[in-house]
This record gives sequence, structure tokens and C-alpha cells, in this order.
Amino acid sequence: MRFQRGQRGFTLIELLVVVAVVGLLAAIAIPSYYGARDRAAIAQSQAVLDSVKTGLGMYATDQQDGEYPLTAEIADYAALTTVLSAYVDLPGAGSEPFTFTSYASADGSTYSLVVAANDSDSTAITLTPAGVN
Repeated sequence: MRFQRGQRGFTLIELLVVVAVVGLLAAIAIPSYYGARDRAAIAQSQAVLDSVKTGLGMYATDQQDGEYPLTAEIADYAALTTVLSAYVDLPGAGSEPFTFTSYASADGSTYSLVVAANDSDSTAITLTPAGVN
């Protein structure tokens, strides 16, 4: 395409300034996006764990001795969803928002459930009868 007299295109400096501004905006926006995504993963994990806490409380209430499931009863997330299926609706195994790490309840009087959130840092979250940490 030929330019007619009096018409001009963009100079190299103008194009470089535009590219620099776009690069600066991307450098600011991308980390914010990933930070928001990580916070959402942690919040989703905590919401599911709140449901687990409710389900474990209902389970203990239904038991004659008022105890939580023992360690041997809950070896993984699938077992946890099976035990609590009568009390709360949890995401199915494979679609949980965290990685199941461990469940411990030696005598049934208390419990500790540890999971790793599906964020970039695999943030450890612990659920006890007192709440989510």
C-alpha cells in the first residue's frame, strides 16, 4: 500500500511505547489473576470442609456413644463421602476442591482432617471440631 502525500503511519517509537504499555498492563494483571484464582480455590476448599464439619457433627449426634468416625473408617476422600452421604451432599471423589491428606480420630472423641487446597502453593488446611484453620 502506498501512502499519498500528507498521510503518515505510526513511527517506530510510537509502536514501541504501545507495546511497552501493553506489557506493563499484562505484568500487573496476570499475577492478580493467579492470586484471585488461588484465593478462590482456598475458599472453595474451606466451604466444602464446613460441610464436612457439619456432616461429622451430625454423624456423631446419630451415634449412641456420640463419637466421630475412627481413623480406620476414613482412609481417603471416597470413604469420607460414603460415611457422610446420609448427612451432607459433598462433591464426588475426583471433583473435590482439595487433595485429601489425612484423617485422624483415635478414640472418636475428636478428629483432625488435613487437606491441601488445589492452589499454586497446595495450602494445608486443617479441620477440627473447633473449625477450619
